[in-house]
Amino acid sequence: MEQSNQTELVGSQMEVARLARWLWKQAGSPPGGYREFWLKVAKSKATALDTRDGASGAPAASSLGAEQSP
Repeated sequence: MEQSNQTELVGSQMEVARLARWLWKQAGSPPGGYREFWLKVAKSKATALDTRDGASGAPAASSLGAEQSP
């Protein structure tokens, strides 16, 4: 069970990284890297996980354009 949680955490971090990099590129790759975008994605994902009703079972990351793969 612990390994399952670790696997989920790594997968979640990879998803945040991919979305942050994609958003950074969509913004024209501004100077300073994509830390700002990483923080926005991580915050949005945490908020979505906290507020979802459980009916759909998936976080609402689509508000960040997540439906389009990088």
